[in-house]
Amino acid sequence: MLMEVKEHPEKMDNIEITDALLAAQAFVFFVAGFETSSTTMSHALYELAQNQDMQNKLREEITENFAKNNGISSYDQLKELKYLDKVFKGRSI
Repeated sequence: MLMEVKEHPEKMDNIEITDALLAAQAFVFFVAGFETSSTTMSHALYELAQNQDMQNKLREEITENFAKNNGISSYDQLKELKYLDKVFKGRSI
């Protein structure tokens, strides 16, 4: 979106599109994404620390998946971890 704005500055009313402005906006997007991710991880880790049974079940799922894939981890393998998905999405477990 930022690149499109740079290519078509007429879409922005009375705002000068500079490299500094585009870099600042990209930084804001990065920080906003980082904050939500870190907050989600913090809450999930807190809940895991408070609930030993949930922590053990998740550890077992990760260990089994890791062993099944010969100690190799990838994004596709992470998508197979249904319990992990539920933990981070706060769904009924």
